[in-house]
Amino acid sequence: MLKFIQNNREITALLAVVLLFALPGFLDRQYLSVQTLTMVYSSAQILILLAMGATLVMLTRNIDVSVGSITGMCA
Repeated sequence: MLKFIQNNREITALLAVVLLFALPGFLDRQYLSVQTLTMVYSSAQILILLAMGATLVMLTRNIDVSVGSITGMCA
């Protein structure tokens, strides 16, 4: 099992993210309701836009992690 985790980091990370979202959904039925997901999305809109911009910069290999400081200057 340890070799699988070391050899397949992407799959392991994907499984961890799926588990982090699925486990609370099994424990609390209201966790994955439309109302909860709408509330989470509405509070995360700014972070989503910042992440999309940072992703574009990183995909073009111009690594820049100054999203926090630029957001602070614009606020």
